[in-house]
Amino acid sequence: MRRADDTVQQLERIRGRIQKLAQAPQRLRDLEAELMQLRADSAEVTGDLEVRTMEWLRERQDAETKLQAYRSRARELKAKIEALEVVGAGAPCPTCGRSLQDHFGSVMGDLADEWDKLVQDGRWWRRRREQLELKPPALQELESRSLRLHAEIEALAERVEHGRSALRELEDLRDHAATLERTQAMDAGTDTLEP
Repeated sequence: MRRADDTVQQLERIRGRIQKLAQAPQRLRDLEAELMQLRADSAEVTGDLEVRTMEWLRERQDAETKLQAYRSRARELKAKIEALEVVGAGAPCPTCGRSLQDHFGSVMGDLADEWDKLVQDGRWWRRRREQLELKPPALQELESRSLRLHAEIEALAERVEHGRSALRELEDLRDHAATLERTQAMDAGTDTLEP
């Protein structure tokens, strides 16, 4: 009789636990659906982040390339101007090679204008390069959002794993309860057969 009482108590505890875990399958489905949605959101943000990062890097490289080209052109032009100043009016024309003579002033004026324009454009590209040294705020926000989503995914994946454990426990408890019920039924059948 003691064994039967133990079985009844054990079954009551198991049924109570089964009742507490009854919502585990639905909770797990909900968590898995939420996790899938978060992963989809994360994939979209990661894609946007990669595109924007590549655009930013391309702009930075473009600004650096343009700035270097302007600096190189400025060095060449400065060297040309200095060479003409040293030789003076008898210097050969930088374009056709004939002596400048009377055209020296206008050629030097044209070169000075070109120099001024080159310096202005070079300053603009230097400022542009400096602006692009730091990541744009929109890119920083995407990075932050991506990190938050990854953290949420990790936390939710852990909850999903707990949900799977609860589901396994529920299945094990149901199996154990069925075994105990069979044992109880067999014991009840044995008791009725005994004289």
